[in-house]
Formats: sequence, C-alpha cells, structure tokens
Amino acid sequence: MPIPTEYALVRLHWTADGDPEDMVSAIGVDLEIGTATSPSALAEDVATAWKGQFIAATLSNLYTFKGCSVTMGPSPGDGAVGESFAPVRGTTTAPHLPSNCAFLLRKSTGVGGRRKRGRMYLPAGYLGEENVDHNGDVLQVLLNATQTRATGFLNAVKALPTVSEAVLFHSPSATGSPVPPPTPITSLVVQSKIATQRRRMR
Repeated sequence: MPIPTEYALVRLHWTADGDPEDMVSAIGVDLEIGTATSPSALAEDVATAWKGQFIAATLSNLYTFKGCSVTMGPSPGDGAVGESFAPVRGTTTAPHLPSNCAFLLRKSTGVGGRRKRGRMYLPAGYLGEENVDHNGDVLQVLLNATQTRATGFLNAVKALPTVSEAVLFHSPSATGSPVPPPTPITSLVVQSKIATQRRRMR
C-alpha cells in the first residue's frame, strides 16, 4: 500500500521459539509537520510505547517482542527505513494457544465503509489457554485487560511529539479510482473472539 509523504508505517515484530520467521503487525502514523525524526528513532519510540503497556508478564516465555521497524513515505519510492530491536522475552509460563491463533484488534476510524476499517493481529503468546473457551471466545478478564493495554498503546503513540495521529492506510481499489488519504484511527477495539492466521503455521 502507498505511504504518502509525512507519514510512516510502523511494524511490530515478534518471534516464537522454533519459528524462523517474524510475526508482524503494523500501524500507520501521520508525522507532526516541522518535527524531525529518523525512522530508527520513531521505531524506538513506538516500541517503547508497546512495551509500556504489553509488559513481559503479558507474553508467553516462548515468545519475544523484538521491537519495531519503520518505513517512511513516500513509499513505494524513496522512503527512508530504519529499525529499533531491543528484544524483550515474555515471562508467562502458562500454556498458550497454537501460533496460528491470534488476538484480533480492529482499527476503528469512525467512518463508515469497508475500506475505512483495519486490523491488527497479536501473536498467540498473549492468549493463555485458560483464557479462551471451546468456541474461541476470550474470557472477559483478559479481554478487558487487553483492551486497556491496546487503548494505552494507541494513546501513547498519539502522544509522541513526532506523531500527529495514528492512521489507517488504504490500498488501490480494483476499479482504479484514486487512493484515498490515510484515515485517523480513533480506537483499537479488541475483539472477543480469537482470529486465525494460516501463514503463522503450515
């Protein structure tokens, strides 16, 4: 998807023991005009915001939050890239769901239409078996706690001095109509039923 000038795409990276590929989730940001930042500095700031909410005790000890990578606009094209990896291993020892399961966070924009909605997938390392029932519904205690953390993370990103808004980027449509400008994200809403991602497991 295209990243306009004065915007950046931030990717959050995790690894799981025995899996050679990173698990990645992403969020866009509108950069504050007039404030200079490097992609690696922005990556460090967003990683710090994540670790401030999703502390090691919320993640399985079989998973590691690596940090963030950033691609700045304009992209595709000449956008600068950078990363900040300071891995933090989870500390929770309770059994967790298989790696193709995920927490689903909906990126709400307050605007109608399918193109104005987005998603983030958090690894199964945040999903203890005891907190998910046989229908894939997350128990209320974990759901509430995760919602609080997700809201805290979004607020922390928006509060960064180099960030104006967290945003949702849009892909070109099949009809060839112009790509709409990024839409501000008003909330990250944790879904009560888990999601699955086939690419995270063969």
